[in-house]
Amino acid sequence: MRKLLPLIMMAVFVVGQVGLDAQRGKKASTAPAWRVLGVGTFPAATFPSGEVVSVRLAEGDVSGNNSTNSLTRLWSGAQVGQSLYITARVVYTGDPIINFRFEQSNTCERDPTMRPYMEQRGYFRGKDDKKEHKRWWSRAGTVELFEDGTVTFMVPLTAESWSSLHGKFGDFNAESRDGFRRTVEGKWGRIGFTGGGGCFFGHGVNTEPGSGTVTIHVLNFEVR
Repeated sequence: MRKLLPLIMMAVFVVGQVGLDAQRGKKASTAPAWRVLGVGTFPAATFPSGEVVSVRLAEGDVSGNNSTNSLTRLWSGAQVGQSLYITARVVYTGDPIINFRFEQSNTCERDPTMRPYMEQRGYFRGKDDKKEHKRWWSRAGTVELFEDGTVTFMVPLTAESWSSLHGKFGDFNAESRDGFRRTVEGKWGRIGFTGGGGCFFGHGVNTEPGSGTVTIHVLNFEVR
């Protein structure tokens, strides 16, 4: 069931559709291969039998005091033109209220998701204008959090299927195409999902304490 706590929002136009601060809070819980980043207190990744990885969303309020921001693992890169294949199951207990509008500027109409994501190794180093094309979000498929159940989809590792930090698609210009290629083919970057909604693909999600829980079970995650 779709539920969302009301939030008084300022009428602010946000330029660009995408944002990420999965490093917000700089706190991480780790497990073999996969890593969860978030704010405050948040569950670590678990590895149930027969699954790739599983994570339960943090419990918190509309301030974002606790949130789950990303679930990623190291990878050795791939080739542009291959595809990412994902099967994931979203499981509810109770009747969870999902929060994701943690900033007053988050006025965009987009439901919360765990969205496929990849980043170059050391993307945070260097000048800000050099960072935009080192992180990429899928525009060809997501795991919707307002819907429980199982979803299977494929995301081509092609420039037109992903967008950058500021919402530019990978085929926007020569610089974006080069940045996308470097991210896909680079060694020891990270790949996985970020949680968010509205204007921001990775500013985190949580569930209202006592309302219920949301757990994402990743059943298949492979590039070929």
